[in-house]
Amino acid sequence: MNLRTSLSGAALLLVLLPSGCGDSTAAGTDSDTTTGAPEEPPVELDAAGCVPRCVKDVDPATITKIEADCEVCDRPPGEETCEPLVECREELGWLKIPEGETACFSFRFDDGFITPSELDDLGQACLDLGTNAEYFILRAGEAPAGTTVTVACTWSPDPAMDCPML
Repeated sequence: MNLRTSLSGAALLLVLLPSGCGDSTAAGTDSDTTTGAPEEPPVELDAAGCVPRCVKDVDPATITKIEADCEVCDRPPGEETCEPLVECREELGWLKIPEGETACFSFRFDDGFITPSELDDLGQACLDLGTNAEYFILRAGEAPAGTTVTVACTWSPDPAMDCPML
């Protein structure tokens, strides 16, 4: 399944809501280990996929890109299990779900349109909130009813400096 990701905020909202992403949350781990404080409660994403907390750039040497340490999971209703989503593949300017997967995510961070790719550009809703991170979920079908998406990240220790508009 291919999807051009230069979607407006309204179009992104339409893509995310049927996927169960409107009830999304975020907290602090990478794919194998806990990197944030385990007692931190999940942080809810808004319907546009904006992360309302400042994500730490774990490799500040790459000045044109935020390197995030995050895990994105589907959480079935009533369960505490995390079903990790894989990162989408980029092919010729399109996002694609990897073979054998039913869903994937794309991390968006470019608030100044510094990189030439439109695939990493933050949506206007996230720019307006002052966040430095947005997650876009691409699915081959609909998520099971009641599924939420959680995003667990290493958070910035200095959000006033790293995300001054948040």
